[in-house]
Amino acid sequence: MWTGNSYDSSVTECFFCNLKTEIGNLWQFKTAQELADKTGQYIAYCNESRIQLGFGSRSAKE
Repeated sequence: MWTGNSYDSSVTECFFCNLKTEIGNLWQFKTAQELADKTGQYIAYCNESRIQLGFGSRSAKE
């Protein structure tokens, strides 16, 4: 349940900020499907391959 606390959505806001920075500024999409496909690839990359300092310089999958 949402409490109205600004910290509730900080992780989500950070993710979308990174998404817009890394995809939105680097790519141009002709269709919504292209955007959806690239967004899915980005989410898979974040979950499986991207190095996270919080995980001891490992990916989330490791």
